[in-house]
Amino acid sequence: PPSLIITSKNTSPVTLTLDSIIVPTSLCLLFFLAGSVLINAGLIFKTIPSDPNLQISNTEMSYIVHRWFLIPIPGAKSKRCSCGKYIDDHGFHITNLAGCNGHRIEIHDHVLNEIYKMCRTLGNFAKKEQLSNIDNNCRCDIILIDQKIQFDVTITSTINAKTKVNSIDKIFQEEISNTAFNKKLIKYSIHTLINDNKVIPIVFENTGKLHSAGKKIIKDLIYNSYNDKLSAEIMYIYWLKRINVCLMKQNAIAIYNRIKILKEDKIHKNDPAHSILTEGIRTNFQK
Repeated sequence: PPSLIITSKNTSPVTLTLDSIIVPTSLCLLFFLAGSVLINAGLIFKTIPSDPNLQISNTEMSYIVHRWFLIPIPGAKSKRCSCGKYIDDHGFHITNLAGCNGHRIEIHDHVLNEIYKMCRTLGNFAKKEQLSNIDNNCRCDIILIDQKIQFDVTITSTINAKTKVNSIDKIFQEEISNTAFNKKLIKYSIHTLINDNKVIPIVFENTGKLHSAGKKIIKDLIYNSYNDKLSAEIMYIYWLKRINVCLMKQNAIAIYNRIKILKEDKIHKNDPAHSILTEGIRTNFQK
């Protein structure tokens, strides 16, 4: 039967036989997801990061692969989140909802920092989180002061526990991504007029795929910074991979950390001091 070989920098290759992890009727879904590497959602599978901050542990890679192929993540199912709802098999509840323990915000901030590093590396005079002078309290994530360009980074949920059956529907995912992009344009339309700055939303799908407008502005920034086309192409691919690895890694970290906390809650549920502390933390998150 067809098989999937998973390699890691520090371990020997592991072969998974497809008929042992997924039913034959879902093979078309599996190969579609594998084919997504050809776009930009799965660049992590073509990358071995040298930066210690982006290196993938075995556990993180396991979670990434499970989620990529929509295989249930061990230990995720039947865990109750602090919001009271049960976590799904693939951890979408943990990474998609901003109000549940702040994991989505943490993922956003790590991706934002990578884009900020890219801007500074390219020689742009960039600042983060600059509050607008408009009453609606708009705040863009990154401002390129010398180019009068502002970025707002967002991660939209094109796939979750309920819509995973649509994970092979490219049009369905693009519609959600486009909707998120257009909402950001509307949000910052007044900001753009008053400040004479162009606001460009950089939208990521939670699968890791980058919206076409985000790809274009990243490509333009890089190509305008290099006279040599080959160097520009190399750096363009480098930063796309780096940002993708960051997003996928942070998804895995969020799921791992949340499952670990919920396991500890279950182990120590009879400890009054632990229960009081846990409930206090949950109350603060809910507020």
